[in-house]
Amino acid sequence: MPEIEPSPQDDLRRSAVLHEARFLEEKGLGGYKAHRKEADYWRRMNYTLVSLAGTLAAVAGGTGLASVIDRRLAGAIALLAAAASAAAAAIGAPNRVGQHQSAASDFYRLAYSLKEFRANTGRYGTREEMLADFAKLTKRWDQVIASLAAVPLPAHRHALEWSVENEESDSGKPSSA
Repeated sequence: MPEIEPSPQDDLRRSAVLHEARFLEEKGLGGYKAHRKEADYWRRMNYTLVSLAGTLAAVAGGTGLASVIDRRLAGAIALLAAAASAAAAAIGAPNRVGQHQSAASDFYRLAYSLKEFRANTGRYGTREEMLADFAKLTKRWDQVIASLAAVPLPAHRHALEWSVENEESDSGKPSSA
């Protein structure tokens, strides 16, 4: 069976899909880095507040035991320790660390999948395989984003998804496969 040469329209389509995959891969790596930084920030914040609360509680206890005159000071320090402890609990840093670590790993896995797609199916797969795999990857991307916050899709993604789902060419007309 002779090999069918891709049409120039298919080459344009493949180029557009590969360009979008590269864009999403870069955004995925950016999301990974941002969420890793956020996880590190909340980890430091939790460590700082919990350490502060523990240190103030120890100072308050030592001051209270040192003399009867310093009870007011010990009480004030104990209140500060309680405030630091309450702040640590209120901001929920351990939960935020977990959320950001999970998001970072989701973005990293997605970026890696997009890189594999660009290296394999995007370059060497058939048009149908490429479009099907890219549609799956964009759906995964949307699921990752939706799990974080309500973020609208960029306008160029709407147009690209519409044409991928409806198997239209770049000219807006249905392709004849």
